[in-house]
Amino acid sequence: MKKGNGLLFLFILLIVLTILAVARQQRPAAPPASAPAVPAAPERHGVAPSGTSASTAILAERASRPVQKLDGRAQGALAGFRDWLNRYRVADPTARAALADEGVRLARARRSVMARLLREDPRRALGEALGFADHAALPPAVRALVETPFSAAAELDVLPDESGQVGGRPGGPSAWLNLVDGRRLRVRLFGPRAALTSKAALPVTGIHLDGQAAVWQEALVPVAAADRDYVQRHFPLAGEAGHDFLTGEPLGPRPVLALGGGRRFQFASRANLDTLNRRQAARERQIGPRAGSELLAPAGTARSAVFDVTTTGLTPPASTWTETDKSVFYIRVDFPDKPGAPVDAATLAGVVNGTVADQLRDMSYGKTTVQATVSSVVVRLPQNAGYYAPGRSDELYSDARAAFDALGTGVDLNGYLSGSVKRGSRKTSDFAV
Repeated sequence: MKKGNGLLFLFILLIVLTILAVARQQRPAAPPASAPAVPAAPERHGVAPSGTSASTAILAERASRPVQKLDGRAQGALAGFRDWLNRYRVADPTARAALADEGVRLARARRSVMARLLREDPRRALGEALGFADHAALPPAVRALVETPFSAAAELDVLPDESGQVGGRPGGPSAWLNLVDGRRLRVRLFGPRAALTSKAALPVTGIHLDGQAAVWQEALVPVAAADRDYVQRHFPLAGEAGHDFLTGEPLGPRPVLALGGGRRFQFASRANLDTLNRRQAARERQIGPRAGSELLAPAGTARSAVFDVTTTGLTPPASTWTETDKSVFYIRVDFPDKPGAPVDAATLAGVVNGTVADQLRDMSYGKTTVQATVSSVVVRLPQNAGYYAPGRSDELYSDARAAFDALGTGVDLNGYLSGSVKRGSRKTSDFAV
């Protein structure tokens, strides 16, 4: 594959080739020549930015769409809770207890507004969000109704959905964060991160509510004055105490504190923080699951091994990732209303490791191909087939993986290239990659 082609393009190509190859083996005899032709699918317009795939370009375009203006009721819900929080901050313990019931009522009204912003306008959601200190100080009944701030090293899954158009718009990919505590959060990225491909470890800081997250576009986020004490108490320090994380120079009288990947970082100046964020963004844009993870190096790692001031860093070229063979695992699935093996395991393995692998090898001039393993068991999904309509391929993937893991087969799916699902056509089968 030519250098610079994205991982998502490889995924989509792999899936399309697999579907076509399986369909070729299963399709009935050709119709008479007089049969009417099937209209072509609507063309998707637009050009992907240089260095990104078509799917990530769709994701970036989605993230740039402005949210519809909030109506007076929604704005009132945000303002009402904000006013209550200001009063709660300065109240004594007795007055705080008296404010609790009002806080619950206002938090309930605000919750649906924040949920909408998380889905449609993550930048504004972050601007309206509670900080760590305010969140921790809330009465438990109020805290249960509001978003939760977090900072973590997360796995980013960008899942292509080539099922067609949803609501007249291209299906496009969806993005998910997998946290170390087992939570899986849907996220709408914006800014420089809107066109990222999947990452094994990405430093993120943001908020989550009802399974939806918003994270800042920078890897390291300056800590607000009100949160400094909380962050210093609850997050471990990256780098050497008293020294700038980027340059190693003494911090001086006005150090800058930042948070990212579940750790706090100290800098002698805001300029140094901005420099590190720019270099981190360049690394994250590179293709490959580990590109951008240097910032999460274990404590004690030499600073030069993370980011060197005078070089572009130690990240290997993107071609090291794109021009190597890929191992994939196919999970065969069925549904409560459509039971039975969708395709024979040996047939699918033969098609992928034969026809599809050969085509990928030829199309990439010998630089990449796939080695597929197919599940010996058929996994029953929790919903009927119609539930997983176009636009819900991310749920098909998540449900298939969860159901397969629950079987206890001993297969570690983390050892395979992952991140895509594809439903077969009406004449073929359903399976997940």
